[in-house]
Amino acid sequence: MLDWLEEITSEDYETDITETNITSEDRDFRIVKINENMESDRMTVLGQVSVSGPILLDSVNSVTQIYGRDETARALTWEEVVPHFNEVKLVVIKDEIETIMLKKVKECSSAIFKSMKERNELSPLIYDFYRSKDRNFLGPHKMSRTIKHFSVHIHKLEPIHLEETATLQQVIEHSYFFRKKVLMLSPTGWVLEDELRYSVTLRFLASFCSKLKLLVDADDMKVVGVDAI
Repeated sequence: MLDWLEEITSEDYETDITETNITSEDRDFRIVKINENMESDRMTVLGQVSVSGPILLDSVNSVTQIYGRDETARALTWEEVVPHFNEVKLVVIKDEIETIMLKKVKECSSAIFKSMKERNELSPLIYDFYRSKDRNFLGPHKMSRTIKHFSVHIHKLEPIHLEETATLQQVIEHSYFFRKKVLMLSPTGWVLEDELRYSVTLRFLASFCSKLKLLVDADDMKVVGVDAI
């Protein structure tokens, strides 16, 4: 029984997104490439989350983007995430860093991640978020989809506080929640069923976000998106 969810209209969903996503009208920007030779022999949970997609989904050319205008988020990203990538670029608007773009996980960092995975030392968030390699992309096998929107009753979830996630939470809060912006996530292998209420990811987010939304494929009930506000 999915008493922890409430189906909402697409109009209600769009209202939440519109009200919380305020973007700059100034499109005059430049991209600056950073020659950074830092390496790290350790990987925090923030680092794991940042490299997990490219590694687990075999998406070597995918770009990880982190908001860069907030000083706290930027400093943590530079310390715990940047050392694990070969390509680092900054999107600069009006002489302020808007976004940090990261591409191509370093071989040494990929080896660290895979070794941690083999020893079952990765954060529970990683195992929960990536349950398969199915990225829910549209294509010849599925040309379109109808989306159902669900609002999560956060008070009906059991919040969880995970070890060593303080910096991850700080980056999320400073990059999104404190700025009234939406964190949009794309989990893999999730299906809308009651068991999902015990998701480590949802319970972790429920411990410090104000709203959670699920985007679900109406045909097969696969969860194609999670929005946290």
